[in-house]
Amino acid sequence: TNNSESDFSNRYGVQTLGDMELKAVTQSPLTFRWFPASGAETYAVYLFDEYPSLGVDPIWDNTGNRTALNQYVYNGPALQSGRRYYYIVLGVANTNDSRTISVVEDFVKN
Repeated sequence: TNNSESDFSNRYGVQTLGDMELKAVTQSPLTFRWFPASGAETYAVYLFDEYPSLGVDPIWDNTGNRTALNQYVYNGPALQSGRRYYYIVLGVANTNDSRTISVVEDFVKN
């Protein structure tokens, strides 16, 4: 419709990243693992104590210490044994302009 588009942007580059696929976590120590996503440069893990949905914040993440590896050893607060936790992994590139995200996975803490 008329006037439904914004002015031209100075952004022009788009980099498509591959799918973000997870591997099962390992415990002792708790380690999040995934297959490398094509084009992703670094990865961030987000951990939740309830299913992540609108308004649910992670209880821990490594966004301040992203990794270029395909795994990350958990170094957050103690988790409750026998409790179910949920996590996602975000792969980023192109100064965080390109992103790929995993499905939500879960695990029960030993």
